[in-house]
Amino acid sequence: MKNWAFFLLLILSSCKFSTEHHPSHIVVYTKEGCPRCAETKEILSRNNTSFTEKTISNGQFRNEMWELLHKENGGEPVRLVMPVIVADSALFYNIPDLENFCSSL
Repeated sequence: MKNWAFFLLLILSSCKFSTEHHPSHIVVYTKEGCPRCAETKEILSRNNTSFTEKTISNGQFRNEMWELLHKENGGEPVRLVMPVIVADSALFYNIPDLENFCSSL
């Protein structure tokens, strides 16, 4: 297993998932063939966390994701790692943000 996959698995697996701490709406923007995206979806599913997947190969979803990212960063360039997660109104788009995502659940 690659280091990033282990890191992602470790962070998401250590989250305490319970229905009382779930955000009411989670969207996961994914890229086809992305191992981190697949791992994130698997972990969320395994923990009974409902989410909506939006694959960025769909132009509408890709534009929607970039609009959110640019709005979040005041129009500044964005460096991201897939997947991009929106939990309620909070945006998580790099590996360190996953820790914040988990702590918010």
